Amino acid sequence: MSLSAFVKINAVNNLSDARYCAGMGVQLMGFCLEPGHSKSITADKYREMTGWISGVELAGEFEHSHPEQILEIVQECPGLGYVEVREEAFLPMLMHAGFQLIWKVQVEHPEHLDALMPKTGYLNTHNIMLHLVSEHLLLDDSVVEKVGHLCRNCEVLVGFDINAANVLDLLETAQPKGISLEGGEEIKPGFKDFDELSEILEILEEEE
Repeated sequence: MSLSAFVKINAVNNLSDARYCAGMGVQLMGFCLEPGHSKSITADKYREMTGWISGVELAGEFEHSHPEQILEIVQECPGLGYVEVREEAFLPMLMHAGFQLIWKVQVEHPEHLDALMPKTGYLNTHNIMLHLVSEHLLLDDSVVEKVGHLCRNCEVLVGFDINAANVLDLLETAQPKGISLEGGEEIKPGFKDFDELSEILEILEEEE
């Protein structure tokens, strides 16, 4: 099974999500490895879950850990191809560590998108993916236009206000590298409600 767009699943913390998303053809699966974070998993749990999946790239997600600590943690997590951080200052410190880098940026106002434009040249030059997330910003026409400007200058993952009704229009209009969707908690071990996630993935599903 394959998808018509690049999809990253964020903060995967259970085997139900991992197996379902891998089976649906998700290209990149993120695991929060930030110590103390509510969605963080241990290196042992990471190895246990990733041992059950194949055909998907893996990302270690961090919030504010220093690069030295990040590099210690990822040594215990085989198979990681990507490292995602929030701190812009950490990008050059991780640039030669052998991972594809993702810079996760919180954007709560359209002006935040404008402020990122001068940084796109640097991101593109160093092959760093820009991951846009937000709690309040909506993908209205003006925001999609601004996102599109960013997408024309560097690789962008859009990770906010995505639903089954707007995902295809977003992909066609802004033309990002891809989208990101949130993993979630299991109702109980082995049981999961995939309604929202599956609705979007099924729209992106390609016929074999």
